[in-house]
Amino acid sequence: MGQMTRVVEPYRPYHSVLMDQNEHGPQAYHHNPDPKTTFCGVVDNDNVICMAGIVPIWDGVGHAWVRFSPDSSKHKIWLFKKIIIHMNHLVRTHGFWRIQATVARKHHSGCDWIEAIGFDMESILEKYGPFREDHFMYRKLYD
Repeated sequence: MGQMTRVVEPYRPYHSVLMDQNEHGPQAYHHNPDPKTTFCGVVDNDNVICMAGIVPIWDGVGHAWVRFSPDSSKHKIWLFKKIIIHMNHLVRTHGFWRIQATVARKHHSGCDWIEAIGFDMESILEKYGPFREDHFMYRKLYD
């Protein structure tokens, strides 16, 4: 059996196609991922296990997002480290001083994960989600 390769690549549209074929068909995105602020974790050249990025809101402020494939659980530690490295790179490159993200209130593993990478819960967004579910607003501040 050959050696598994894992790489982080700048986002390209084919990453969405590859990730969607591994799930349940095309997914709706809240935005068009920008290759300048989006990166992907890829295993063995064609298995996209994660897409993540920061959408600039205005100068200095961005909204972080991440999307994991079902296969991502096999690569938790690697992804955790790479997401932190690449998010910090985006913060430095684009001059962000505040990054925010939302997580559904009942998505406990998502809340644990975002807190583990250094975000603090800031507020509750009532009826924020597409099914009127509450979300938490998280934020991470940089000097």
